[in-house]
Amino acid sequence: MPKDRAILTVPNDTFYLPIIRAFVKAVAAQTGFDDADIDDIQLAVDEAWTHVIETAFEPGEAQDTTISCQRSPRALLIAIADQGMPVDPRTIPEYDARGGLDRDLSGLPFHLIQQAMDEVDFVNRGWNGKELQLTKYLKVPSVETYFTGEELRPYDTTSELAPPGEVEYRLMEQKDAVAVARCIYKVYGYTYPSEHVYFPERVAAMIQNGEMISAVAVTETGEVIGHGALTGRPGDPLMEFCEAVVAPAYRDHGVLNKVTDLLMAEAQRRGLGGLYAEAITLHPFSQRAIIKHGFRESAVLLARFPRHIRVSGFTGQELPQRETVFYLYMPLCVEPCGVVFAPGHHRPLLERIYGNLGLKREFAPVDVAGQEVVFSRMPQEIPHFSLTAQAVSALDIGTIEVTNYGPGIEQEVKNKLRDLCHKEVATVYLHLPLGDPQTAILCRRFEEFGFFFSGILPRPGEPAGQEETPTRDLLCLQYLNGSPVDYERLQIYSDFGRELVGYVRALDPLG
Repeated sequence: MPKDRAILTVPNDTFYLPIIRAFVKAVAAQTGFDDADIDDIQLAVDEAWTHVIETAFEPGEAQDTTISCQRSPRALLIAIADQGMPVDPRTIPEYDARGGLDRDLSGLPFHLIQQAMDEVDFVNRGWNGKELQLTKYLKVPSVETYFTGEELRPYDTTSELAPPGEVEYRLMEQKDAVAVARCIYKVYGYTYPSEHVYFPERVAAMIQNGEMISAVAVTETGEVIGHGALTGRPGDPLMEFCEAVVAPAYRDHGVLNKVTDLLMAEAQRRGLGGLYAEAITLHPFSQRAIIKHGFRESAVLLARFPRHIRVSGFTGQELPQRETVFYLYMPLCVEPCGVVFAPGHHRPLLERIYGNLGLKREFAPVDVAGQEVVFSRMPQEIPHFSLTAQAVSALDIGTIEVTNYGPGIEQEVKNKLRDLCHKEVATVYLHLPLGDPQTAILCRRFEEFGFFFSGILPRPGEPAGQEETPTRDLLCLQYLNGSPVDYERLQIYSDFGRELVGYVRALDPLG
């Protein structure tokens, strides 16, 4: 078990509530929360665990529940897991805080939980039960704490280019976090999609624990005028190239190329298996720059970013529509030839995408890919489905990721899609494991719900020389929740990018 995760297992009896409270309080205090936040966390756990006991079990039914606390430099995730009766979160009544004395109080407990915590999510584990997940973020100073308004004045995009001078390129250190936050703020304001960039202490913690590898360009006066980062889970062989920013006066000095080269070299040194990036389609420059460094398109993510994000050429303006991006991938090592179970109707394009990426994959024969898992087995042999669903409120997008198939998976995907649409997300992405034969079968069924093709999200496999195994790659489908895309506005740099967008457009129900 990871050292930053603690688990408490107790019977489903309110007798143990004081023990749960003490456990959660101790972990929250060690994580760095103040007394007020700890009180909120305890209140939320009280209400959440009591809700589980009252709704998941019959009177007198004896079962264990688990409460896990997962620490990170930015937050505490508390998960209450049980194997009791399923609960549909949509049946929980809404609480009207402005109602009169006769208002319905049955929704008050969840209202209190939502007020006390930053995120509240239900996760269905199929026959492995369910989890109620509560997330609380640490309060850390934002970039505005460190600088005056004048120091944070946005860069003048019309100013002349800076004269040639000495610029140092090096890996970012924790002490650089404040200067990096200032640079990003002066370029993007508060419109950059990754919120953590505005909180130097979070960035410093991510650097320390390996969630982020960054490179900076620093002038002779010590000003950070360029930045790029690789982000991901510590120990994961795949990281995202992101947070690339250059002060306008230095944009013709090759700053971003040098920062990117430094990051690529560091990724190789650390033995990463692959990198991915997202390039906007509002103009072709970002696509051209990332393709120049060896990345290739593998998916089109429609309506990915909201209209208020700041993009060069649209300072102070809303974008004409939600911004569509290309997902691009670059392998960093020789990968084994993983086995792919491709839906037959998408196989020709999947082969083209893998060819564009330079990845070798073994496509399972149709007769193998068409063998559906038989669910009429002994109960202990029946596979259990597992999926996660997450909404990113800052971007108005949602993601459903299937990790295992089993009876009920189709209905659960439909339920999660409905839940995310109810939260008014603009786009929902569905990730399906291409190494599972069921993906070849169920893809069409999910497309009947309104999902359609997006592309491939490659995942590094085992090092070359190992036996062939099912690929870890994901098939990505997408669903537009009433946000049609004007494809004529998309600017595309490469011929393959145009081919990929054309395929997606032909399948888009709103296109």
